[in-house]
Amino acid sequence: MRKSPVGPHVISCRRPDGSETYGQIPSQPGIPHDLIHFVVEQTLGLDRAFFGLVASGVGIPDAADKWKTLPAEAKAQSARAEQVVAWFQRPDARMPEVPATAAQLAEIQRRLDELSARWQALSPKEAIELDW
Repeated sequence: MRKSPVGPHVISCRRPDGSETYGQIPSQPGIPHDLIHFVVEQTLGLDRAFFGLVASGVGIPDAADKWKTLPAEAKAQSARAEQVVAWFQRPDARMPEVPATAAQLAEIQRRLDELSARWQALSPKEAIELDW
């Protein structure tokens, strides 16, 4: 993910077969939404949510709407990912129930703290590279 000096940031994914997909994500205070997704999905083993779809060949611009046509298990993973991402992205609006254990939430928070520090240290046009 490449940090932009102004406007949206750029996310790009290179798949094992060498194909790539790109998209823009809105800039916001703190860590970008899609970086939270990455940590949540990876920590919870959600391989059929956003990044799993992208890894399977869905383009980033199409992935957000693709969940509507997914099989039930993949829809459930996507919904779970969104709930947990929202829990971390909006601490002021947290629901008492979140579909993750206390240990998983602690691990996600630890990884987000680490990733957030890396993101904040980036200069504009620098990027973070992560392996799915």
